[in-house]
Formats: sequence, structure tokens, C-alpha cells
Amino acid sequence: MTTLPVLPLSDQVLLPGMVIPVTLEGSTEAAIDAARTSADNTVLAVPRLDGEYGSVGTVAKIEQVGRLSSGEAAAVIRGVSRARIGSGVPGPGAALWVEAQILDEPEPTGRTRELAREYKALVTSVLQKRGAWQVIDAVERMTDLSELANSAGYAPWLTLQQKAELLGTDDLTDRFELLTGWVREHLAEQEVTDKITSDVREGIEKGQRDFLLRQQLAAIRKELGEDEPDGAADYRSRVEAADLPDNVREAALRGTANAVLLKPNQRGTLTETFEAWQAAQQAGFAGIISARSGETEDVTIVHLAVGWGVGQLKVGSFARSERMAKWNEALRVEETLGARARFAAGAVLGRSK
Repeated sequence: MTTLPVLPLSDQVLLPGMVIPVTLEGSTEAAIDAARTSADNTVLAVPRLDGEYGSVGTVAKIEQVGRLSSGEAAAVIRGVSRARIGSGVPGPGAALWVEAQILDEPEPTGRTRELAREYKALVTSVLQKRGAWQVIDAVERMTDLSELANSAGYAPWLTLQQKAELLGTDDLTDRFELLTGWVREHLAEQEVTDKITSDVREGIEKGQRDFLLRQQLAAIRKELGEDEPDGAADYRSRVEAADLPDNVREAALRGTANAVLLKPNQRGTLTETFEAWQAAQQAGFAGIISARSGETEDVTIVHLAVGWGVGQLKVGSFARSERMAKWNEALRVEETLGARARFAAGAVLGRSK
């Protein structure tokens, strides 16, 4: 048994072999201060999730104490070994001191090695999807099975609860059973996400194609003179037939309006917003998807503007994060579409009456 100050971790889990920064405040600062007064600069990093301490922690060495780029005081600690928490004992400073039993790593069995090979293959698949080639090289070079299992502590697809469960599982084979199951679940979820992304991309491309075809057809009709003089009567009939509010219909017939400003978070629902856009199209109106006051960094309206083929987006000048988030998302959509992206330019204005 050894006696160590407890370093509570509420927003991360430290496994042996990992190196993480810890901001110093309250109980974490007390634990680091207490450890620095001892000869070995060692703490017991324990997950404290939902206000409860885990029964197993990680013995960790303090590598460095300083300040982050934000100016906050912090320490860098390195996990050394797993330890089971015992009784509380008196100790110097304001930290909580406990007795800890160091847990030896069990020898791997044939089943352990089989699961480790499967886990390594599954993790490699995940990392390939993320383009993390350097991490793949590091994983491939790992021959120590305990090190391989503990490296899952860096995995962003695992929850804090899963990492704490991994830390608290004594048997190495059981740890790989957990890990292979979790990675399979993640890959299955990723396949569904990729399918949804693909469907959305196809919908956007179809919306753009349909929009451009409509604009090209309108331009051809205008060049052929098919919209004059009969076009005016056709326009009037379309306006009268469209499901428009009375004041909008009157403005359209008088020629004082030819476009609709669509504000999804003012209209109420996406369904109502889309119905308004359909009615506007039926009346021959152009459209503008618009932000409004009180906006956040949500980028949904960018996808509506592209996916519905509206053609125009009103966000505001290149200032403030809620605006830049939308402009940057528009650039990402264009990048995703690649050569399939089209800039409608003046064609988006439609009729000019």
C-alpha cells in the first residue's frame, strides 16, 4: 500500500501511459501542492463523474507546472499505473490523502491476443476514416497489450463513463471485450452518419441542378419574348393562384414586390418556411434566406439556402462569430460540392418587373 493525495478529474479520465494537462484550482491545486511537498511528486488521479469518485485511479507523476496560453495555472501529469483506492488517511496540506493498492497488469492469454488483434484492426478503420495516419503508425507499433488498451483513453468517440469503466476493469481480456464492442458500435453509427451525409449532399446537388435549370429556362423564354405580352397575364394568374398573404399578393400584382425574405426562426417551423418558399416560387418570386437579430453560430440556414435552391443568403457583413460561422459553412459546402457547385450570379434575381 502507498499513501497519495487524490487529484479529482471531472472532465477527463487518465489511464496509464497518457499525458494530460490539468488546470489548478480548488482540490486539484491542493493535490498538486501536496504532491510537490513529497519526494516523488506523485498523485492519485481519480475520475469524479456526476459527483462520485471511482474505485480505481491512476498513479501519476507531475511532469511540469506552469501556465497555459490562456494564463491559467496548470500542471502536466503522466499516468504510471492503476491503483485501487483504500481508506482515507491524514496528510499534509488541504488535499485528500488515501491509501492506494498498486494493481499489477495480468499476463495476456491467447484470447487476449485475439481480441487485441481485432481491436487494433477496428481502431485502424476508425482512424483511416479520420485521416489520422500518424496515429495509425503509433498504434501499429504498439506491442504491449496493456499500452494498446490504455491508449483508448485518447479516443474522442469514447465517453468519460466508458473510459472510467475501462480504468476500473481489472482483467485485460475484459478490457478488450469492452473496447471491441464500443468500436463496433462507433463504426456502425459512423456508417449511418456517412449515409445521411451522402443523402444530404445528393439532395443539395439535385436542388442546385433544378434551380439552375429553372433559371436557364426563364432566361430562354425571356430571350424568345414568350413572357411579353402574354407573360404578364400568366404572371398575374400565377400570383392569384399562389397561397400568398393578401398584402403580399396585392404588392405582387401592383409590381411593388418580386422577392420574398425567408426567416426560418421568425416563421416558426422549417415546414412553414418551406411552404412560404414554395408559394413564392409559384408566384414567380425570387427568394432570400435571411438571418435575424439574436442569431447564434448555428449554420442551418446555409444548408436551407443551398438545398432548397433559394440562391440568395442574407447574413450580414464579415464581422462577429455568428455571421462568420455561416459564411465559413457556405465555403465548406462549396468545397464539398467541388466542380458541381454553381454561382448563379444575376440569374438568381429572376423576373425584374
